[in-house]
Amino acid sequence: MLAHQVKFLSIFCLLNSLVILNAQNSLEIEVLNCNENNSSGHIEYLNLYQNDSLIKVLDRHEMDSPIKNLQLGIYQLKYTSIFGKKHSIHFEIQSKSKKQIVVCADYIEHEKENYIPFIDQIKNDEEYSIKLFSSGCFYFSKDTIIISKFDNTFFISYKGYKKQLENKDVQKLRFFEIELNALSTGGGCTSSTSYSFTFKDKVFEKTDDSCKWRGLHFFMETIKQDY
Repeated sequence: MLAHQVKFLSIFCLLNSLVILNAQNSLEIEVLNCNENNSSGHIEYLNLYQNDSLIKVLDRHEMDSPIKNLQLGIYQLKYTSIFGKKHSIHFEIQSKSKKQIVVCADYIEHEKENYIPFIDQIKNDEEYSIKLFSSGCFYFSKDTIIISKFDNTFFISYKGYKKQLENKDVQKLRFFEIELNALSTGGGCTSSTSYSFTFKDKVFEKTDDSCKWRGLHFFMETIKQDY
């Protein structure tokens, strides 16, 4: 009886060892727009480094499949976000395992941007306007939004509806304009949205034809409108 137990245990250990030896180190990459509630994101390519040496350039299709047979060691993923910001993600593969990495396609450090949004320029009893022009193969729309400030409180007016903005809404509008200013355009998308900000004699205009950023959607959420 004891001999059978020893034999069974030996076979089990052997099979377990074979499983470990045959296991592969793999890397799974998920590209998200982290500033947009982790919606699906897009970047053109990722550079994979091991110990500061480039070992692979991944295009958008290769990012969708696991990267197998990676050696143990220190790695980096380097890429340029949709806002033109270079970013690196450091990670280590220590054992036979599956590593999962989230890449933020919309990486940007808002507080480090030099651009000053209009919402940070207006004073009490002042306002600025935002005109939106959206078009695609079978549609066209335009809207005008007014942002005003009274008694150190911000308000938004849209289609006859006016509401007071909470601090989180002001922050969302601030980040929206910073991202729009930094957004890389010229994506050749069939749909686009043009923005025109006007405050006194200052005008900021930008067209988003990237199909990579849903800034308008999240902007409209701020005033509780579906887009």
